[in-house]
Amino acid sequence: MHTSRPLWSTRTARYRSPSLRFGLASCGILLLLGCSNAPDAELEPPARIILFSMDTVRADLVSGYGESGNTPVLAEIASEGVLFQNSYAASTYTIPSTMSIFTGLEPIEHGVLSEYTKLDPQVPLLAEKLQAAGYRTWAFHEGGYVAGRFGFSRGFESYSQLRRLAVVEDRLDSILEWIRSAADDRYFLFLHTYAAHFPYGGFERSLDDGPRRERFSEANVDRWRRLAQAGDLDALSEEELLSCRVFNHLALRRPEMIHGCGHRLPASFTETANFESDRAAMLASHVERIGLIDEAVGRIRDTLIEMDQWDDTLFIVLGDHGEAFFEHGSQRHGYIPFNEVLKVPLIVSYPRLIRDRESHTVDGLVWHLDILPTILSLTGIQQDSTQLKGLDLVPVLTGDSVVPRDRTIHPAVLHSSHVSQEPIRRVALQGDLKYVQGHRLFGDEEGLLFELGTDPGELSNLRPSRLTDFDSLARLSQQHAQALTPGIALQQEIPESTSTEDPGAVALSREAEEQLRELGYIQ
Repeated sequence: MHTSRPLWSTRTARYRSPSLRFGLASCGILLLLGCSNAPDAELEPPARIILFSMDTVRADLVSGYGESGNTPVLAEIASEGVLFQNSYAASTYTIPSTMSIFTGLEPIEHGVLSEYTKLDPQVPLLAEKLQAAGYRTWAFHEGGYVAGRFGFSRGFESYSQLRRLAVVEDRLDSILEWIRSAADDRYFLFLHTYAAHFPYGGFERSLDDGPRRERFSEANVDRWRRLAQAGDLDALSEEELLSCRVFNHLALRRPEMIHGCGHRLPASFTETANFESDRAAMLASHVERIGLIDEAVGRIRDTLIEMDQWDDTLFIVLGDHGEAFFEHGSQRHGYIPFNEVLKVPLIVSYPRLIRDRESHTVDGLVWHLDILPTILSLTGIQQDSTQLKGLDLVPVLTGDSVVPRDRTIHPAVLHSSHVSQEPIRRVALQGDLKYVQGHRLFGDEEGLLFELGTDPGELSNLRPSRLTDFDSLARLSQQHAQALTPGIALQQEIPESTSTEDPGAVALSREAEEQLRELGYIQ
């Protein structure tokens, strides 16, 4: 557990005391920094905080991670900010991960693990703390697993739910107008988009591809749609049914999908003749959607630059979890412990503070639990470090310190309860080593051990040959889990109908069902 301590360097002390919240009020503190008759504007907390959450965006598809050049704007922002090379999600899907960002608590601690839980009102949220400190708090999000009913809306003056893709497309102008209207205010703005989420779009591209042109011809798609409407999809061959499911992955939005043929690809998909080309088409569409997010980030940055407010803006861009494209035989996200789902981008910009640091890349292990203590530290808001397991990254941002080399982080592998009921499984990362608690769906019920420095694709399980390392991380993981105090989240009403996906899955309310259908979780 990390405990905060005073950091009295002239570069970081200004962010550690609540008395510095909106100007330096105490000459006693000023003496530590060099007392002046007038407050130094550089010593104030950020005037604006923007937290941009990119749903379903994994690290290696963002510029600066791996070889992707897909996000030039984020690359520019990272070049004057900080890019965290080894950043991990708190969990494998949106609800628990985002609640960990908002609370600084481990998923088990905040307890919001399913569609039928809501955060205990006694657990404070980031927006509530910032609002109490004098920040305006607004959010524009696209519903689904960040809907207000889970407790995310607490502390926000406005928590506006938009349709999917709106944050990066048709409502982006409204967001920019709000930023302009708040030019004289201190504010916290939360943005969340499902732009990169399934379905990925890009079907039109398939019509230009020779091998797929006939399979996805207008005549074939119209036929599938008519059969689906008539309930006669049994007339399709297994190959055609699979093509219909691939089509659903490339649809723009849910209304364009063919409902009834399904949207989950079977394990046998990897053995089909079209697997490589179909996978490449889905991945290309996903990457294009990430590019849309990058363009939206660029417009926000350019607007703040035009307003001469970029330097004084704390801008954090992160992924809530990643997305699998059959790297380990599985698709999407959820109950997947591998880095295509758990390793996420984290880029922090605050030019006034960190533009002139020597290196703009940090290699140490960080995760979602570090976001809240870092923001509170920068704003001078007091925090109870005994309740938080995250690290205050301010001295890392300034270059005055590094992430401890022996740090261990513990993401949780969880599954949406309406999909299937699977037990929580633990991951432990320390240095280049990654431990995964065993499960039949992970390929080894005894557990896995990877050395990421030499095996970034997590292809070689070292557990049999390195039992000492495996046992050591397994022990740390168990100690971490045992030290957690489970949170008591409020149970929301569960409707009488039951899910057809899995006999052990919970049912969904009509509102939740419609939102999750839009995101392709259910048919």
